[in-house]
Amino acid sequence: MALTSSLLEVDGLKTYFFTSQGVVKAVDGIGFKVGSGEVVGLVGESGSGKSVTALSIMRLVPSPPGRTTAGKVLFRGNDLLQLSEEQMRDIRGGKIAMSFQDPMTYLNPVIRVGEQVAETILLHQDVDKTDAMKRAIELMELVQIPSANERAMDYPHQFSGGMRQRILLAMAISCNPDLLIADEPTTALDVIIQGEILELLKELKKKVGSSLLLISHDLGVVGELADKVAIMYAGNIVEFADANTIFEDPRHPYTIGLLDSVPTLEGAKKRLKSIEGAVPSLINPPEGCRFHPRCARAKEHCALKEPSITRLEDGHFVMCHSEGKA
Repeated sequence: MALTSSLLEVDGLKTYFFTSQGVVKAVDGIGFKVGSGEVVGLVGESGSGKSVTALSIMRLVPSPPGRTTAGKVLFRGNDLLQLSEEQMRDIRGGKIAMSFQDPMTYLNPVIRVGEQVAETILLHQDVDKTDAMKRAIELMELVQIPSANERAMDYPHQFSGGMRQRILLAMAISCNPDLLIADEPTTALDVIIQGEILELLKELKKKVGSSLLLISHDLGVVGELADKVAIMYAGNIVEFADANTIFEDPRHPYTIGLLDSVPTLEGAKKRLKSIEGAVPSLINPPEGCRFHPRCARAKEHCALKEPSITRLEDGHFVMCHSEGKA
């Protein structure tokens, strides 16, 4: 996939996990870009490699067993994979921030939430503890936590799931990063709270001005925010285009299958469809196109040869032997 100048460029990225059962090819040669001020959605089922992609960008893949074996991650022209760990610590939180999927995994249960938000500020900005705590409370107010001054003294278990997600977002935007990576920010939240988090992300993008890489298994969630969408399947990006094109003219059978499973306002008239089967093992992925065992359009050659990435039109790429055509 041809890449042009942008805030973030991922090119040929491969991240594998070397286990006793074999090599898990979690991310296997992907490429995409995020422009300044853009929202890019990264969408796919669980196990497709979305979160590993985010961790690879942040250089947070646990090693062992994981290792990024090839590719480039260019941030403002600098390859993050070539930086020292000390240089990456300056990037993380300061220039690129990440809001993780499960707040209780990443929030320390024995430290007050205000102190945890302030810790990020102290790490990246030249302020004292008093000013850092003031800024932490301001950030909690920005992410719409009621009575932020009092709630800053509470512990993570005293917050609901939606409020804990807001705390993670406050930590992520504390240093006005150029790029915010939000990994499944609405997972496990009820529909009303999901809507509130999406509206909050919209507001934060306006106020902070960061680019956003939004990771989700739900195309409906991504459709609320994204300018461009990358569809990921079994370690590959199989389609990339602007959001309107993805929703109105999808070309890869997997993208079409995802859209057919999304409820619409006309849901009572539309029978939702599921994609048969499951994401394959990434230790022994299928030969040829990795989607062919689940694809209604598959032909004999789909099982023999891996498809190349085809440019259908400006900014629209698809990885399919039939180029997404019936």
